[in-house]
Amino acid sequence: MNNCWGIVCWYPIQPCNCMSKATIELGNLFRRLWSEHVAWTRGTVSGLVFDTPDASFVVARLLQNTRDMGEAIKPYYGVTAAQKYSQLLKEHITLAGDLVEATAEENTEKATDIEKEWFQNGEEIVMFWNSINPYLSLEDFRKMFYEHLSIIKQGTVSLFNKDFKTGIEAFDKMETEALGMADMITKSIVKQFPYKFI
Repeated sequence: MNNCWGIVCWYPIQPCNCMSKATIELGNLFRRLWSEHVAWTRGTVSGLVFDTPDASFVVARLLQNTRDMGEAIKPYYGVTAAQKYSQLLKEHITLAGDLVEATAEENTEKATDIEKEWFQNGEEIVMFWNSINPYLSLEDFRKMFYEHLSIIKQGTVSLFNKDFKTGIEAFDKMETEALGMADMITKSIVKQFPYKFI
């Protein structure tokens, strides 16, 4: 009998107190995708704030990450769910970009409206996961995802203020938090589909 993240798994030959290769691969995949998400988000924010010549290319790479995120869940939840997840993440990125631009224009009213939409989109992402996976804690995941949004905002404000040290610290926190979300999602999928991870 094997206990993988709280899942009791039976092996045909002998007991093993370790995670399966499939579990480790899934964890590595989500950690890589969320690490990329953080890196390209930071690059996008910096590119938009400082109008760098590569900004459009960085945004395109970040949008590719949203498609990759959807592909990662397709084997477990199907095409429709994968497309829905990618679309929600694309909206997440687009709204973040709009928020940066409104802030740069010093349009406070517009920025406030977009920020509300951004957090509403965050809630939709949280509820999407809640609808497809009963093993993902709604409260814990919501807390982590909202923290994700808050850290992006903090890092963006720091860049506008040219407080680069604080900006880097914010995105370091964002990476740690994102890896936590990756692990949380991985564990919930393994619990939901244990037969795929023997």
